[in-house]
Amino acid sequence: MYGNAKSYIIEMGIVIVLILLISQWFIPFLIWLWFSSSDFAATMLEWFTLVTGVCTYLIYLGLGSSAKQLYRLSTGQALFLFCSFHFPVLLPNITPFSFFSDAWCTLIGEWPKLFYPHISTTEPPLAFLIASLLFLSGRTFKLKEEDTAKPHQRKKIQQQNVFK
Repeated sequence: MYGNAKSYIIEMGIVIVLILLISQWFIPFLIWLWFSSSDFAATMLEWFTLVTGVCTYLIYLGLGSSAKQLYRLSTGQALFLFCSFHFPVLLPNITPFSFFSDAWCTLIGEWPKLFYPHISTTEPPLAFLIASLLFLSGRTFKLKEEDTAKPHQRKKIQQQNVFK
């Protein structure tokens, strides 16, 4: 399990840190640079919040699926790795983790807030619950590659494998 867990934590870390950097710094910078009208820039940031939120939800579904299908982690192992990686999110008042916690909670909970402003989805426990449910439901997905070989190509491949 150690090799799989280590690789999976590295993958999860890279993906989440990259989406955080893109959503919190890079795209807002580009919007500020390209769009001088503040009304249009605000509209673009709203659209970007929607797109980033949907992408983040899909990423958590994909992380759950890859934990099961690619890394062969049991539900307990995957949930332990998920909780240990996201533990700083639940500690928003501790100084080193405050930026990460705020940015991550915004990433998870901001776009539902556009549709349901009376529900505070950016609170750390609720954002953690949403991400956990997405992660666990992603474990039910299995992606299969489509066999694109034509029938005569399959015969050649099978014949080549016989002679090896």
